[in-house]
Amino acid sequence: MTSSRSKPATSANYDSLPFAVVGMGASAGGIEALLNFFENAPSEMDMAFVVIVHLPADHMSRADEVLQCVTDMPVTQVSKTTEIEKNHIYINAPDKYLEMSEGHLHVVDRVDATASPTTIDHFFATLATAHGTRSIGVVLSGSGSDGAAGLSRIKEMGGITVAQKPEDAHFAEMPQHAITTRQVDFRPPRGGNARQAARSLEQREEDPSAHYGRRGNGGERADPCGGRRGTCALRCADAAARAHRT
Repeated sequence: MTSSRSKPATSANYDSLPFAVVGMGASAGGIEALLNFFENAPSEMDMAFVVIVHLPADHMSRADEVLQCVTDMPVTQVSKTTEIEKNHIYINAPDKYLEMSEGHLHVVDRVDATASPTTIDHFFATLATAHGTRSIGVVLSGSGSDGAAGLSRIKEMGGITVAQKPEDAHFAEMPQHAITTRQVDFRPPRGGNARQAARSLEQREEDPSAHYGRRGNGGERADPCGGRRGTCALRCADAAARAHRT
């Protein structure tokens, strides 16, 4: 996760954003999953979404325009330092890293263009450091292992980690690598509905400590809603998982 400059310093006087920030990493086959999620998501979920996709360095991306077709939330391709607002979607530009610090997204030139992409890991690591227990990482369809290390960092900092079920992804490598780390809280089943995601996060915001209690039989943390931790705390990938092969 190499960048052309050091990460922004965090001021001791900075007040963290009062809402969750969801990092969503996708590569091959992931745009369909993202479209499915945002098409079904309410436009007022009271959280921000930062989408990190693998993009060719020498091609202009219209991923932001594609996502804007299916959602009322503003979608912005980030090309300069940008304040993070709830009910907004942000997406990386080609050949750029995104970093989060003090409620803003910062753009960093990618200097390892010939190596395997780590743009998802890079953002997830800064998200975890900046936002702690209100950081959420979701790994969707894609080739390679990008996102797995970043999810582990989010879990270490008390956030929620989600991976699409490999059998529901067009390309299973990225979610499978994430699951192999044993740091994934929730693997959503097929189907689901984006409105459940909003209700689930509202429950988590009302009582965050309740979702970090005892572990269930499967190793995932149990929750007061009677299901697994991810089932109650976040179903961010429920709708995304509907982009399975038909």
